[in-house]
Amino acid sequence: MAITTLSIDKDIRDLAAKRAKMDKMSVSVVARMLLRDYAQGKISIGSTFSASETYHTEFIEVDNEIQKTMNNIGSLWNHKKAVWK
Repeated sequence: MAITTLSIDKDIRDLAAKRAKMDKMSVSVVARMLLRDYAQGKISIGSTFSASETYHTEFIEVDNEIQKTMNNIGSLWNHKKAVWK
């Protein structure tokens, strides 16, 4: 396994460590899980900008059946876009 060093703001790291500890995981495990899921396209990362400079992201948990349905809809949409080009 290759070793990579990440710089994480102390406040964010402390909050993540607290949450990870409640879930009986380390911050390293959380980072690996997130990076793997991101690389596999299972999650996407986005933010919105407003005049107050607040960022908002929302996490919506879905089960396998809903994820399969969403994937099918995405495939149909991509196919439809390709047909109309």
